[in-house]
Amino acid sequence: MKNLKKSKIILKKFGKVISLCMAGVLTFTLLSGCGGKGDSTDKSTSADADYSIEATGSPYAEGIMMKELADPTVVYMTNTTWEFITQENKENAPTPIYHAMSIWKEVYGQEVTIDLVDWDSYTDHLITATASGAAPDVMRYYEETRHPVWAVRNLISPLDEIMSLDDPDYDLDYSKRYSIGGKYYALFGKSMPLSHISIVYNKTKIKQSGQKTPIEYAAEGKWNWTNFVNLCEALTNVSKNDYGLTGWNYNASLAVPLSYIGDDGKIVNNVDNVEYRSMYGKLYDILITDPIARRDTTRMDARITLPKGQDAMAFIETLEYPQFVDTALSNGGIYEMGIAPVPVLDFLGDTTVRGSAGTCYAGYAISSAPQNSEAAAEFVRLVTKVATNIAKKSGEFGTLTQYLNDEEKSVFKELEVNTTYDYVPINSALSGSTKYQSTIWGSGQISKTAVQLIEADKAAINASIAELENTVS
Repeated sequence: MKNLKKSKIILKKFGKVISLCMAGVLTFTLLSGCGGKGDSTDKSTSADADYSIEATGSPYAEGIMMKELADPTVVYMTNTTWEFITQENKENAPTPIYHAMSIWKEVYGQEVTIDLVDWDSYTDHLITATASGAAPDVMRYYEETRHPVWAVRNLISPLDEIMSLDDPDYDLDYSKRYSIGGKYYALFGKSMPLSHISIVYNKTKIKQSGQKTPIEYAAEGKWNWTNFVNLCEALTNVSKNDYGLTGWNYNASLAVPLSYIGDDGKIVNNVDNVEYRSMYGKLYDILITDPIARRDTTRMDARITLPKGQDAMAFIETLEYPQFVDTALSNGGIYEMGIAPVPVLDFLGDTTVRGSAGTCYAGYAISSAPQNSEAAAEFVRLVTKVATNIAKKSGEFGTLTQYLNDEEKSVFKELEVNTTYDYVPINSALSGSTKYQSTIWGSGQISKTAVQLIEADKAAINASIAELENTVS
């Protein structure tokens, strides 16, 4: 398990990403001539700033003081996830950005402008907007899907050069994962509990089939990939268009990275790793070889099919769970929802390793060419402090407390303490290098094996790595 152990320490190595990045990242400019109204050297949240306004407009504004701004105009870029999270169930699943925008409007009398961008166009949109001089001020920055690409291509600013990071409400330990050469490129508040990928399932449907539920397996210490697949098989009836698994982000349950930072500080193409190939072979099996998972579906699809009893399970961001429960209730309460951790990857020979953590743990970055650097810094400061307030007020199980039964609480509490959640860094951050992944769970016809798909894309992955390293060489 040498390679798996290496994957477990990726994040520690990732924090020092490529010492070679240090010099280049601060000098390289992909997009020449990019400028904005703001001055990137203005530490607008320094200790002597005039924080004289008490934040109001949200239950999570407590203790936050804000500064007077000559111009409170700020543009916030995010993907379609924002629309999903903030438009529904705001109080039961509060998100920092929603409450920060509410406070901003209350304090400054001005709405935050939303630059809503489709997930697949997220980076391209930022490149185009920056090149045209119309870059957003602040961007949602989460997972290691944008880092270090955005930083080394000078699409975002080192936060240390714009604002003070000396605040106990900031989670600098986590933020270090997004640093290069000692410079921070994303800022996070204190994490809410249970901020990771989980399995949501139709408890009624599984019970009616005579099977154990995922949480029952987890309580027994037997919730692993083998039992997960067996459960999917028992709950799949293709002739009735009914599957054991649906939704999105199937690879979120997996732990071996596409690439990682080696001991020499260089990015390593990991596709030849037998564990990585085994991992994606398992995805291929459940989606193609013996279909027990629905292909080409979204998280929104899962929110419809699961509460209605069509499909049985889905990978979700844990904090989405209230929406599944409430949807089931709005459908007459015929079906009861349940939640459990993702299964242990027993096919890797390990009893603790699960899939990614932190997927819904959003941080915030500032453009390399913000239109209003002062407002950008203040908004990042505000949303980060709001995130910490939400975590403080939410308690041990966060805003999920009212949705978890005693068995679920017991399992999650134990897992939070005793389970290693590996994350998948530098996965889709390698632009154009994950075509075979989307091919597997897309709707198109598959004429190649999982290994053949990976082999066909190996050159593209190496090219992406070379491009990234050449940028900072």
